[in-house]
Amino acid sequence: MMKHPKYIIILFIGIFFMACEKDDVCLQPMTPKAVIRFYDFTSQNDIKAVDNLTIIALPIKDTLYKNVNKDSIALDLNVNENQTKFLFLSVNNKDTIVFNYQRNDVFVSKTCGYKTIFKQLNVLVIPDSDNWIKNITNQTEITADTIADVKIYH
Repeated sequence: MMKHPKYIIILFIGIFFMACEKDDVCLQPMTPKAVIRFYDFTSQNDIKAVDNLTIIALPIKDTLYKNVNKDSIALDLNVNENQTKFLFLSVNNKDTIVFNYQRNDVFVSKTCGYKTIFKQLNVLVIPDSDNWIKNITNQTEITADTIADVKIYH
């Protein structure tokens, strides 16, 4: 018979806890959103909120914002496609915005997995007879949520 069974039990408990992994939490920034800032078309340095702004993701028609007054917003782009479309409505006037880009998946860590960086960004409004969006300028890459990637003049 064993002289020290309590030491064997402590040894097994120690081995058990050493084999377990700690719960990792991802604290790093992941796939960035497209940050959009709205400006006054006649005075292009002045930020100008959009009245009664509604934004709908296309083609699924998911309403992201509904009748809000905002001077900036953040939108998720499709990480599975090289294009994302949105319908921007302001006071019953609809404009379709198209985001075209190349996706670059970047490994962040074992815990966080991958994030997508959007490169070669080109944002345009589909012309119609009465666009309320007069002009769009954009950065060429979306790498973080910290700056305005797209400026919309109305």
